Amino acid sequence: MRVKFAFSSRKTRKIDSHNKHRQEYPSLAREVISSSDIILEVLDARFIKETRNFKMEEYAREHGKLLIYILNKADLVDHKKIQESNELEDIQPYIFVSCKRNQGRRELRTLIKIQANRFKRARKKEAEEQAKEKKDEEENELKHLQLHKHGVGYKKFFKTGDEVHVGVIGYPNVGKSSIINMLTGKGAARTSPKAGFTRGIQKVRLAEKLMLLDTPGVMSDEDAAASQLAHLKKHAMIGVRTYDSTKNPEFVVAQIMHDNPNLFESHYNIQANGDSEILLEELGKKRSLLLKGGIVDMDRVARLVLKDWQSGKIRK
Repeated sequence: MRVKFAFSSRKTRKIDSHNKHRQEYPSLAREVISSSDIILEVLDARFIKETRNFKMEEYAREHGKLLIYILNKADLVDHKKIQESNELEDIQPYIFVSCKRNQGRRELRTLIKIQANRFKRARKKEAEEQAKEKKDEEENELKHLQLHKHGVGYKKFFKTGDEVHVGVIGYPNVGKSSIINMLTGKGAARTSPKAGFTRGIQKVRLAEKLMLLDTPGVMSDEDAAASQLAHLKKHAMIGVRTYDSTKNPEFVVAQIMHDNPNLFESHYNIQANGDSEILLEELGKKRSLLLKGGIVDMDRVARLVLKDWQSGKIRK
């Protein structure tokens, strides 16, 4: 098969392996926030703090957007324990949602419509007030209303009339597309267990004059350095990096086990006394995940454990 070269590399005949579209993810997310009136931030209910993108939240507030927090995968957690903790102190309003069990759909749709109607009334009132001023202040009026703060090249997302845009943001693999499909009641957004599956902005109609904008998953700036050991555990824990693409899976399993005493041992019914090597060794023998000579394939076993963890089989 003939090798395809990037346009800029025709003279050098070298493959340009730089993944340019990934650089656009933060700007795409900001574009959606700027052109939306309501922002849905999808969080993993098991890892609320870890899956919050504080930079994007700040950006949304700076642009006067209403934030609604969706605690997805709620079937994997104890709601009462979370509500009794301090994790929800600065998260309002929020809704527990489980796409798997179709829980929270009605409440979320109702909340979105209520907030959309409030926004329409507020916009109409401000528009009437602004209409009394000079017509040549249109640019300042639009800036004040914060309706059309767009970057270059995304005119197709401009709102028309009284249409309300609802932007959906969140880390990779927290279930944004599943939320959209649950809200619309159809497979409007493509889904996949692979992080980063959504490649561009998807525009989906939720109701009359109510549009959802889905973005690719965006990590916070400090999480971008995936090669740092400090971030390996977090990325694997919340599913930013799936079990088959996680670097040093044995290290990650050890770290997650340390933070969740007896959880893995109880799930696999193995006495390991908190030692990840013992757990992986015994589990490998149980599942016959062996290399030549009867040696346990530790990498493969570690990825199996991470798969069970990310899929929710191992519950906190």
